[in-house]
Amino acid sequence: MLEQPREGLTELLLAPGERAELIIAVGGQHSVESGQSAQQAVLTAAVYDRSKVAMSHGSMPPDSAQALADVRFEPAAAGASQASSRALPASLRAIASFGAPAAHQSVVFSEKMDRPALHHAGASRNGMRAGMAFMINGATFDPARITLTSRCGQVEHWTIENRTDMDHPFHLHGTQFQVLERQPGEGGAATPEPYRAWRDTVNVEPAETVRIATVQQSAGLRIFHCHLFEHEDLGMMGTLRVI
Repeated sequence: MLEQPREGLTELLLAPGERAELIIAVGGQHSVESGQSAQQAVLTAAVYDRSKVAMSHGSMPPDSAQALADVRFEPAAAGASQASSRALPASLRAIASFGAPAAHQSVVFSEKMDRPALHHAGASRNGMRAGMAFMINGATFDPARITLTSRCGQVEHWTIENRTDMDHPFHLHGTQFQVLERQPGEGGAATPEPYRAWRDTVNVEPAETVRIATVQQSAGLRIFHCHLFEHEDLGMMGTLRVI
């Protein structure tokens, strides 16, 4: 949920689990060549470089771009009245920023590859290759282990650090959060998030650190994990206890 609309976007990265509402304006933009109003809009899923796991220089070939929607509009008949232009509002909803944090949490994504096992013919676990482990804070998921503990109603800043060479969409159950800033690896400067929004998933790129603010309002057990399910199933999930 956005505080303000983001106008003029021509592409938007959505990691698994993320959602977006799109408004496509047609009829108001004129072609330079023809002078005619635009009467078609195509929504395309473009190729995304997932490094070694999904591109031609890695272990899998890239997916091709795919048209998800091709919407065509007929021009109004001559003499027909035109609907008035509807501008997006300057504000969609009020989203208050969190106050100072009462606690900090740290989540570190890492991986472990046993290359001999990866290349062993027929080696698999639950339909996936053996020899692969995706970890949070140095351990694969154990349902009997509490990874982190939070307190109800307490503002927390979470630091999510990706120490792997592939993307990991971080997903938190039980509440939503605001992304505060992103910091690339190798000593890069942190950049504040340019817009305020309520989110439950954020993509963390290789070597990137993302900082979020959040509050849990209900006691109990919930999970946080990578929203690429093959990574989650190979261990990249933790249990949060809220007291």
